[in-house]
Parts: sequence; structure tokens; C-alpha cells
Amino acid sequence: MLDGEEVREGPMTSGAKDVNEVVEEQLTRNLVALEKKFQADCLVYVGPIAFGADGEIRDAVEAIKLK
Repeated sequence: MLDGEEVREGPMTSGAKDVNEVVEEQLTRNLVALEKKFQADCLVYVGPIAFGADGEIRDAVEAIKLK
């Protein structure tokens, strides 16, 4: 909850989606709320734990030119 704004959804309907889809949708809603609250961009990596992924992501973010 951000400033009284509820960002969670109720229980999913049976058989509608798999758990990964539900988690990604909730993550997206919560990230959008954070971006709005802090007037900033958010980044999330959804995927397997891969050796070196953290460095690749950090390098990509650091390469972004500030506006």
C-alpha cells in the first residue's frame, strides 16, 4: 500500500492463469505504483538465475544517458 492506495488484487480464479503470470502481473502493478509514487523508473529482471546477469544488467543501466 502506497499512501493508502491498494495495489494488490484478490485471489485469482481457479485455472485462469499459472502462478508465474499472476506474480508478473502483481509485480507490474506494484512497479507502476512505485514509479508513480517516486516519479522514477523501475527495472526488474524476471528469469533464471544466470551467472553474470547482475553485471550485464548493471552495465546496461549505467550506459543509459540521463535526461
